[in-house]
Amino acid sequence: VEPTPELQEWLRSSDEANRMRFPLYLPLVEPPDDWTSQTDGGYPSNVFMRWPLVKAGSTARNMVRPETCPGFYDAVNSLQRTAWEVNSDVFAMLDYFWTSGISMAGVPPRDPEPLPAKPDDIDTNKKAKKQWCRIAAKVYQSNAELAGRRTLMSRIHAVAKQYQHQPFWFPHKADFRGRLY
Repeated sequence: VEPTPELQEWLRSSDEANRMRFPLYLPLVEPPDDWTSQTDGGYPSNVFMRWPLVKAGSTARNMVRPETCPGFYDAVNSLQRTAWEVNSDVFAMLDYFWTSGISMAGVPPRDPEPLPAKPDDIDTNKKAKKQWCRIAAKVYQSNAELAGRRTLMSRIHAVAKQYQHQPFWFPHKADFRGRLY
């Protein structure tokens, strides 16, 4: 069973229309709030799920307080005050590859590879059936492996398109090793 071209187009348009409903933390169009404690900072609204500054156990989080590690808070706040912008030349190439369905420069193909046509004698010719099954299995495997990359590229493309003409900022947080994200 395979979807019709109409269903594939509907799924693609549905994905594009609904991709922002995924639990993504989108960039901000203004600098994030400075971190003043483990829970106060980053996204300025309670609309977004709040996260702690340090993603770790409570012991590690309690060790990183503004009064004990002011330099850490200064560094995180300086980093998240850095404005980003979409490189218009790179976005133009990404947009061309993605919307054209061209797989190049790390951009996966936009659409899954279609399955090969079944041989006319698939029901009576075991050799033809086995050969078709091998080829179809490779196509299925390739499509499965690329599904996550397609979803990620769709999200990256959508966010870049949305923010391509304005500066934006990312709230930052740290893991238990002190790496900032």
